[in-house]
Amino acid sequence: MENEPYHYTGEDRRRPQWEFKREVSVGNMLTLVALAAPLIIWAINIDKRLTLLESLHLAQQKVDDRQEQLMLEIKREIRTELTTLNAKVDRILERNGNGSGPTK
Repeated sequence: MENEPYHYTGEDRRRPQWEFKREVSVGNMLTLVALAAPLIIWAINIDKRLTLLESLHLAQQKVDDRQEQLMLEIKREIRTELTTLNAKVDRILERNGNGSGPTK
């Protein structure tokens, strides 16, 4: 009898059978709330942070635009000054007789 293979013909009680009930326990509800509440709080905080970042981005864009305009104006002023200085140097050279005409 010891060498014979084991033949079980009855119900296997070693593993519990899955069972779905239509009732919800208080423990399940508390667990659901305990898991859902931090998720909702996280989502609200992310929304606030995103809104803040968007407003900061818009403010920085305005600053960048103003700086770009200022740099363009400064470049124009530098070109004008360089042109004026070039003309003055040319006049000085012509007056001293050392120049052979306007330089570029």
